Amino acid sequence: MRGDQLAAAIKQRHPALPIILATAFADDLKANGTLNGIVDHLLIKPFSMAELCEAVASVATPARQ
Repeated sequence: MRGDQLAAAIKQRHPALPIILATAFADDLKANGTLNGIVDHLLIKPFSMAELCEAVASVATPARQ
């Protein structure tokens, strides 16, 4: 199972759960619209610790509700 497939399965069972997907294949996923409505934050590998912290903060804020 690919990461986008796993994210879709998780989102189907737990729609309110924020999902951060880390991938080296972001262009492919963005091009075919696979991530729309499934992934809350996309991290493109390689990523820095600051980018990871930003991603976690973006899905952990109360304003997200």
